[in-house]
Amino acid sequence: WDRVQAMASRDRRVDVWWVENTTGDLMLLLAHLLERSPEWEGAGIRLLAIAGAGGSVEETKGKIKKILEEVRIRAEVAILPAGSSAAALIAASAGTSLVFVPFAIHSRSFFHSFGGELKDLVADLPLAVFTLAAQDVDLDADPDEGRASLEPDAAAVSPSGE
Repeated sequence: WDRVQAMASRDRRVDVWWVENTTGDLMLLLAHLLERSPEWEGAGIRLLAIAGAGGSVEETKGKIKKILEEVRIRAEVAILPAGSSAAALIAASAGTSLVFVPFAIHSRSFFHSFGGELKDLVADLPLAVFTLAAQDVDLDADPDEGRASLEPDAAAVSPSGE
């Protein structure tokens, strides 16, 4: 943490080890919110992912860029070839300030989404946030449906409620 605090915010980078599920959405949202804080203003976000089985690096990169465009979050995208190991992700994140790592719980043990136990990663990572979403995360900026879309715009309501 001391190493990160000694860096200027514009020199910081946040890596997100992207997985296409609710945990991936949560990590992206947390990285985006962190980047918007005064202490991290100007830091960049980079999504790291492994190309999907049967998919090329460019196909995976295009899919993730489309997701980023839809949710209006700026981030660099780096795709490792299919079959890459967690060691490749560790090497790719070596110079980052903070890394978001997805995990899962099975049989009283913690596992990262790229195979292997989480405890085996800890010593080799920079400052890390291990993340697991408990429920769906909606990254839409404006609700198009559901209860939130039916509520009046908070900005249009005066403090007196009129």
